[in-house]
Amino acid sequence: TFQSAGVPFSGAAGPAPSRGAACFEEGQSGPVALTPCTLTDGDFGTPVALQSCSGSACGASAPTLNNWAYVDLGASRPISLVVVRGTAAGVVVETSADATAWAALTQTAQSRVFSLTASGSARYVRVRSASATGDVTGLAEISVW
Repeated sequence: TFQSAGVPFSGAAGPAPSRGAACFEEGQSGPVALTPCTLTDGDFGTPVALQSCSGSACGASAPTLNNWAYVDLGASRPISLVVVRGTAAGVVVETSADATAWAALTQTAQSRVFSLTASGSARYVRVRSASATGDVTGLAEISVW
């Protein structure tokens, strides 16, 4: 097998408007801000740090941690393309205006690197495990155009 050296590339679309946006991950009692946000920093090789469970709530009935992560675009904006990189298992991509009610952009779970064409607008874009008990292990980047 042969591989060529990495070559910097600048596409006509430029960096994703989501670059540098705030992001959140599922924690024990709701969204946990990731600071700095590794999901929008342009580094495709660094997966998101998963939350760990601590305390008495971590028993068998504890809520699933790390089932989802989302990007806050700062304001509602048109969305035409979402690219997700690094998921180890199948995921569903969803959008929301308020980070409470979510609408699926995909019904088909995909993993690793994939892109999907979207239409409409949203402030939040979430990547959720396709499994109710799964997590977003390996998720490295959410790019939204």
